[in-house]
Amino acid sequence: MKANTIEQFYIFKWIDENFHRETLEVTLIDRCNVKIKDGNGDEATVTYVSKDNIVLH
Repeated sequence: MKANTIEQFYIFKWIDENFHRETLEVTLIDRCNVKIKDGNGDEATVTYVSKDNIVLH
């Protein structure tokens, strides 16, 4: 999946630094939020706050 916004670019960069993106199901929610789901079915939202502040919740 490709980023459509600069915020998504930084979210994907953070995901790539902390997870193996190819093992996740990634769903774009909006320009600042992405939902990730792992193979166990566990879900989380990754939120862009600023370039250096990405929040997982």
